[in-house]
Parts: sequence; C-alpha cells; structure tokens
Amino acid sequence: LSRFSFTGADGESRVLLMSTAFPDEQTTYAAYQASWRVWLLLLPVSVLAGAFFAGRIRRAIRLPLDRLHDAMLAQVEGRSVRVGNCTDVRELKRIGETFDMLSDRLAESERERERLDRDRQRMIADISHDIKTPVTVIAGYADALAAGKIPPEDQPRCLEAIRSRTQALTGLVNAFHEYAKVEHPAFTLHAERTDLCEFLRVYLAGKYGEIDLAGFGLDINLPDRALRCQLDPLQFRRVLDNLLGNCAKYALEGSRVYVELHYDDKSATLSMKNISREALNVPVERLMERFVRGDESRSTDGSGLGLSIAQSMTELQKGTFQIEIDGDLFKAMVTLPLAPSEELAEMKG
Repeated sequence: LSRFSFTGADGESRVLLMSTAFPDEQTTYAAYQASWRVWLLLLPVSVLAGAFFAGRIRRAIRLPLDRLHDAMLAQVEGRSVRVGNCTDVRELKRIGETFDMLSDRLAESERERERLDRDRQRMIADISHDIKTPVTVIAGYADALAAGKIPPEDQPRCLEAIRSRTQALTGLVNAFHEYAKVEHPAFTLHAERTDLCEFLRVYLAGKYGEIDLAGFGLDINLPDRALRCQLDPLQFRRVLDNLLGNCAKYALEGSRVYVELHYDDKSATLSMKNISREALNVPVERLMERFVRGDESRSTDGSGLGLSIAQSMTELQKGTFQIEIDGDLFKAMVTLPLAPSEELAEMKG
C-alpha cells in the first residue's frame, strides 16, 4: 500500500492511497498455460517468414549468380551468353553489366584475332608467291646454263634474266627487312632541323633522270621560302622513294606526277598525285595495309609494303600520312609539323 499527500485545486489537503495487486499462484499458472498457444502459433509463422525471405534472397541473389555462372561456362565453351539486367540488386546488376561488356570485348578480340590470322595466311601466301617466281626463274636458267643446254649466243640473255630476277628478289628482301626494322620497338630516328623546301628541291633534282626513264614527267610547286621542321633525312627520303616508286609502277605512260607543298602556321603538307594506268580497285583503308596492292600489281614487282612503310616512317616523325583514290587518280599527302613561328623568324633572320 502506498500513500501520497497533496493539495487540491481548491486548497484542501488530500491523501491518495494506492494498492498494488499481485496475481496469485493460480492466476499465474493459468496465464502460463495459455502462453503455449502463442508459441505454437509462432512456429509456423517463423517457418513461413523464413521461407518467404529465402525465396526473396534466392530470387535476388542465387538466380543472378546462377545466370552469371552459366554465362561464364558458355564463354569457356566458345558461346556468347549475355547476363543482362537480371536483378534489382544494384551490386549484382553492376556485375552483370560488367560481364556483358567483358563478353563484348572478348568477342571483338576474337574477331580481330581471326582477321589477323587471315592476314597472316594471306601474307605468307603473298611472300611465297613473290619469292617463288624469281627463284624459279633463276634456278631454271642456272640449271640450263650448268647443263650446257643454252647456246653461247643466248647466254647473255639468260644471264640478264638471272640478274634482273636477282635484283627483284633483293628488293623484296630489303623491303621485308626495312618493314621489320621500322616495326621493331627499338627503332629510333635521328631527327634534325631541316628546311623542307630545300630538301625536296635537292631530292627531286636527283630523281629527274629516273623519272624521265620511267616515262612520265614531273610538275613541282614548292614555296619560295624556308619551312623548317624536325625530320630524319634518311628515313624521310625513304618515304619519298616509296611514293615515287608507286608512281613509276602504276602511272599512265606519258602522264605527269604533280608534287605540291602547302603550309600554314603549324604544319606543311606535301601532296603527290598522278594518273594511274587503270583504276585501283582496292579501298583506301586496305591500300595502307601490309602486302596489299592494286589489282593489276600482282604481275608487277613489289612487296606491297611501300605505303605501309611510308606511313610508319611519317608517323614516327610526328606527321600524318593520307591516301586518296578517285577512280584512276592517286594522291598521297604527308603532313609534318613546323617549328613555332617565333623560331622561324629567328632562323630567317
């Protein structure tokens, strides 16, 4: 029993008596007996709740993981299976999207590998063809001469054939060697500051006799000023040799090769164009590939590496190399960076 004294709102003193009633033993036992019903109800509710959450977890986690596992097995077997948006769980969704990206990259890499394999097989076939033809001619004439089957009056002609085929074979070997050297990681250039206009004048002057013998003319348009740039004279001369070599092989007899040099404040662009004997039926992007030549060039000497080497040499000198084909018009453009304008002013002074 608890007693509390207090004063009411009317000022009268009052006393509050509170009594705490405790359940007796019989009442407590009856309540304990009734609680088993709650425990019996809690068991199936817990089982149902556990099954519900297990199903949700399986749907949210297990199924996406199974799908990801199946997709990985498919990749091992060479099949492509996309995981896609298979769950609402953000982390698992991100993993699925990343796997699809990886699968796409692998498929792209496989297509690139197949393309490189085809190119390698074609390269081997082209090299075999290019080497087999001169070797067969050389071996045939050499055997005939050794066996004494060729009369003395025909021997100079045979020796000339052997000499020309030997030169062609040497040119192929040199082209393969040059290409391998350019593609090697240890290959370095020895660039020096060069007046591009003067360099081209000297180079083209030395080519006039060769161009005249090839049966076509040369039309040159160079600025009457100094255009300084950093280039390796030896390697840049090889770029020009490859371009003129293509013109000599494919130019229409009696036509002219036009060489022009244009510039702005930052770069100079050398263009070389000519009329080919017939339209080149090779796409521009393929013409820059290794061992690719115009349709008619299978009957001509050459490795199909000239333009590829010219492009690599130009890019190593921080320039750009571009080819344009319009029917029978062939145009090559080499762009090189120039020295800054303030340096140009000092050089000219």
